[in-house]
Amino acid sequence: MKRRSTLLPSAPNPDLMRASRGLFLLTWQTLRILLRLGARLVMDMSMTPSALSIADQTQSTMVAIYATATTKTPLLCESCRASEYKTNEADRYRYDVTNKNATSIISRTTYEGASYTHQGWVTDRMWQEFLVLDDEYDEVEEAGPAKDGKPITYFWDIRSLESPKQTGHFQSSVTGIDHNQFVIDGFAYQSNYGSGLRVLDLSTLPDDPTGGSVKEVGFFDIYPEDDGEPGGGVVDFVGTWSNYPFFPSGFIVINTIERGAYVVKLKDTVWG
Repeated sequence: MKRRSTLLPSAPNPDLMRASRGLFLLTWQTLRILLRLGARLVMDMSMTPSALSIADQTQSTMVAIYATATTKTPLLCESCRASEYKTNEADRYRYDVTNKNATSIISRTTYEGASYTHQGWVTDRMWQEFLVLDDEYDEVEEAGPAKDGKPITYFWDIRSLESPKQTGHFQSSVTGIDHNQFVIDGFAYQSNYGSGLRVLDLSTLPDDPTGGSVKEVGFFDIYPEDDGEPGGGVVDFVGTWSNYPFFPSGFIVINTIERGAYVVKLKDTVWG
């Protein structure tokens, strides 16, 4: 397995650090104002309108906000790591954001291999019983189940907001690093840097939360330069950072670092 050095920010911006701690709730109007003022907030346009991502160079701050399926539970916010940029400790936070002026942490959970908890997505936006989660640095740091450099998708039972449980994981067959993923109709569309777009069939997850029956059903390799390496890839920040699979047509836009964007579509045989 080949590993390459990774460029990290040489020094955090003090003003940005003071302005970027914790959870921020912004309207589209205030976000535009902040952008004009040069706060260097970056909107991740791969999110749907109900979700907002704010990124900076000092912390991981991928956030998605969901309205829960019933009025019996509060809004659910899946946030990533809240500790300093280079620490080895990472957690998943859940916030009650029903009252925007008085948010509170519902629970805080860690897991084996936690290194840089990055992003997650519910398997069903209506019922929100399970969550798929990726950790961007567990492969880099050879942590937990990702010690051999193959991306891990962590599965969580989130039916209890106060006590979420990790139920299992899926390991990719190709060396690389996982990043953004989104779930539509039981399929997870993952941008895994050099190993490209990977598509997982999650339809068995409710019956087998361990993930033992989850299968990869498709992929699109956008960085073939590393295919000859041991494990079929490298642990490096190359290739694809995100994708957009929400078009009604079924077309998927894959962004890449080196080659621009690709538009692909799953074969009909994948859908059965």
